[in-house]
Amino acid sequence: MEDNQDNGRGLALGLLAGVALGALIGAAMGLLFAPQPGTKTRESIGSNLTTAVDKIKQMAESVQTNVQGKAEQVRDAMKDEIAKRRDQRESTEETPG
Repeated sequence: MEDNQDNGRGLALGLLAGVALGALIGAAMGLLFAPQPGTKTRESIGSNLTTAVDKIKQMAESVQTNVQGKAEQVRDAMKDEIAKRRDQRESTEETPG
């Protein structure tokens, strides 16, 4: 049974390695046979990288804003719950038993 699992893992790793190697070779061939000069290719890569970095920054800012908003909501809910429980405790302490 373990031999079958090991063979399955080996097959999966081999397949994954083959796909990764194929992707690397394809990318290298694409750069070598690109219809534009190397300088334009590098400019294009740089431009795409700058665009990607800008999008990541925007996403990070959006996440930060959302997290801050949720944190404020949780804090307010906790304050309300604490006040409610304090009021309940004080009302039970005031009630003669």
